[in-house]
Amino acid sequence: MGWLAECSESERAEVLAKLAGRAYLSAEELKDAQNKIKMKRKKAVFIKDGDAEAWVFFTKDDGIVVACRGTEPTKCSDILADLKTYPIRHPRNGRVHHGFYEYTQLVFDEILKTVKANRKKQENVYVVGHSLGGAMAVLVAEQLTHEGIPVKELRTYGQPRVGNRRFRQHLEGCDIGAYIRYVNNNDIVPKVPPSWLMFVHGGRLMYINHNGKIRVSTFWQRVKDQFRGFWAAAKQFKFFDFVADHGMPNYIEKAGVIAKDDK
Repeated sequence: MGWLAECSESERAEVLAKLAGRAYLSAEELKDAQNKIKMKRKKAVFIKDGDAEAWVFFTKDDGIVVACRGTEPTKCSDILADLKTYPIRHPRNGRVHHGFYEYTQLVFDEILKTVKANRKKQENVYVVGHSLGGAMAVLVAEQLTHEGIPVKELRTYGQPRVGNRRFRQHLEGCDIGAYIRYVNNNDIVPKVPPSWLMFVHGGRLMYINHNGKIRVSTFWQRVKDQFRGFWAAAKQFKFFDFVADHGMPNYIEKAGVIAKDDK
């Protein structure tokens, strides 16, 4: 099985969240961060085409982790990708967000090449991403399984909606061991694109409440909790709670704690 597959859920959740966060680092920045990752077995591979970026990390024995980079507000192409909201036909089933699909295609061939070249002993493959990177992660995971590479886990953080119901049904039939989707309280990004455009979410929701805990809750319980989070932030004169809650550091900080609570 290997280290990453056999470690506790809280340890694995924390490691994968950190690697999703490292997708934002440049090659130079990651070099310093890599020295702190004791689990590595070889140097990470950086994949870039235009402003679409992904990293492929390797754990010390059994894991290949594909981490897709999320939206950089300073990069116009990232914003344009987010804004290409209209759905297009997916090659296999359903419809998906045009911008997310287009960005994924820029880097997928290199991701596939890298994974195949380093999967000599049927190593487990994990796919992660935050924000735009979360949407890309969903599409990357689907394409890897189409290429005959099973995905052990797909974990996304503050991920927007990717496709319609038919695409979600198709995704549920793919060889993905677990699809876990984290949403932090008032994070605005998981609410887009709007559902009236027929976009829906998939996966197992891990909703982080305003106290930083995860609890099984209904839709209306989450609505009430989001109001509590907004009110708590407003009392501190923080009126952009929905933006602050989207930050990847919040997800990294809470990922392991969430897993420990969710027993």
